[in-house]
Amino acid sequence: VLSTSNCGNPALKSFGFGPVSHDGIGIGYIIKERGLSYSICSRSISVDAVAEELRAFLNSTQELLKRDAKRKSLRPGALVQRFAGAVAPSSA
Repeated sequence: VLSTSNCGNPALKSFGFGPVSHDGIGIGYIIKERGLSYSICSRSISVDAVAEELRAFLNSTQELLKRDAKRKSLRPGALVQRFAGAVAPSSA
């Protein structure tokens, strides 16, 4: 079970968010003006592996956003539609 929460104020120096089940993962995050801080907690899953996957995802997303920002033909909302299509459940 993955549980996430925005941990509030960007001025916080430390924070945490625990899993809601014994075999789950808790990810707390704070969105800042120029970045993102996060904390990952789990009792049964490798936090290092989860952190590496999250970093890879965030880096890929950042590169996608940079590339799309350079393209003048991208209409507002197209990136959101692209992500929504990637995570939408299949109709099959």
